[in-house]
Amino acid sequence: MAKLSLKQLELNRDGLMVLPLGGIKELTSMTEFLERFKDQIYRYILKKIAFAVRNDIETIDMFVIEGTGYVLDSDYGDMEDQLVNIRSYFEAKEEYEICAIAHKLLITINK
Repeated sequence: MAKLSLKQLELNRDGLMVLPLGGIKELTSMTEFLERFKDQIYRYILKKIAFAVRNDIETIDMFVIEGTGYVLDSDYGDMEDQLVNIRSYFEAKEEYEICAIAHKLLITINK
């Protein structure tokens, strides 16, 4: 298994989380990669969505695949699904402050 660390999940100069392509290839699947770093990735996504909502941005760049220049973005429809997942994840971890943030963002997006 690849030895990826949180340090490798850094932001580039544009503020996008860089997904390490080499590391992803060495893992058995993207799902395994996402599970391993779910907490950090969800916190990052929550911050990006909060920024988008505060600034009335309907589509926001989220991730860049290392060495490709390929950018993954999210629109309000994607953000809604992501917020539901984030809220459920942190509710299970009993981190209710983060759940409340996700819930407030959901309400704002659905107005």
